[in-house]
Amino acid sequence: MKTFLLLLLVLVSCSSGGESIADTSGDIPDNNDNGNAIVRILKIEEYTPTTSLPNSTMEFTYNSDNFVVQIKWQTVGEDFADISDYSYDNGQIVQTFNYHQDNNTNVISNEYINEFTYTNDLLTRGTDNGVINHYTYNANSYLATKQASNGYVKTYFYDSQNNVTKIIREGESSTNETNYEYNDYLNYYRLLIPDSFFKTFRLSDYNVTKRVSSGNETNYEYTYASNGYPATIIEKEDGVLVNQQTIYYE
Repeated sequence: MKTFLLLLLVLVSCSSGGESIADTSGDIPDNNDNGNAIVRILKIEEYTPTTSLPNSTMEFTYNSDNFVVQIKWQTVGEDFADISDYSYDNGQIVQTFNYHQDNNTNVISNEYINEFTYTNDLLTRGTDNGVINHYTYNANSYLATKQASNGYVKTYFYDSQNNVTKIIREGESSTNETNYEYNDYLNYYRLLIPDSFFKTFRLSDYNVTKRVSSGNETNYEYTYASNGYPATIIEKEDGVLVNQQTIYYE
């Protein structure tokens, strides 16, 4: 079952092409700033390196505040879809309902609910399919640690622009370090969800261009739509194409 965080991690926005919008970010639509969406992501098609047709599709449904209330993930050849429904209170995500849905829109299996608690507009506690996560923040209100009830702890390190440069993950007698680099192109996460939820997995307001973890390097290349947001994503691991996505906007 693909949870909300997993879905969004698949959407990591990274770019090496297109017109830079770093100096005109005030003109780029942002649902957290104005509450009236000018841009909505309708669906994302994902391709494997050997296919010309999409092997999976994500579709998005929005509420009147223009934030996501449902993500539907359908894989080609499967007779069910992964669904996550989002409930809001005072503009904050407080619950997700996650399940499989058959082609007749019946809930068929794998049901679980995630719940989220906030303190001073910051998400401080959340569940993820039975795992309880506690979040702490630094002086700039960016995520400092994520402590999970299964024993894993993530610690976040930032540069002067509040970009995450390193995450250290500790647990089960092992430590893993992941490092990130960015360009100056805005990513589109904040088109989908409120800032208070976004902060729990945010890396940067800009796009990752390189991720290095356990000696493996992942690079991302993007083209851009006329609205300034990514139109295609190409992901390569150690120089080998592993994934491509096409993004469609309203």
